[in-house]
Amino acid sequence: MGLPVSESASSFCEECVIAKQSNTPMSKGLRSREHVPVRMVHTDICGPIDPATREGKKYFVTIVDDFSRFCEVHLLKHKSDILEVFKLFINQNPDLYKIQCDNAKEYVSGELARYCKKSGVMIDHAPPYSPPLNCVAERANRYLLEKARALIY
Repeated sequence: MGLPVSESASSFCEECVIAKQSNTPMSKGLRSREHVPVRMVHTDICGPIDPATREGKKYFVTIVDDFSRFCEVHLLKHKSDILEVFKLFINQNPDLYKIQCDNAKEYVSGELARYCKKSGVMIDHAPPYSPPLNCVAERANRYLLEKARALIY
């Protein structure tokens, strides 16, 4: 095929191994998935990311549909910008009834909580310091960060 053959029997990339390290996975349990698209979503905010984008965005929020596992990613300058993302998302998806998230202050208190309550959307918070209970969104973040790290190296 015209590709050079490596002298070593195996090619080992230490950076790739370090970038993909994680804790031992937790059991999935008996949780069932939604049977209808965009009725329940998993979300998590990640950052600050260094370096920031040219526009100064250093955070991102992932929104993962429980039914299809379709993932949306929105870049944010500030964590507080999450309100605008969810206003748009809720308006575009009127069947949404539940948001599964962690206990980040952006989800727990303030404008987002009031807007969701007004819109009839329930926010289900995972207990503090328990990322496995928000595993769908956490895994999406991990996947995105692994790919971004691999592109950098």
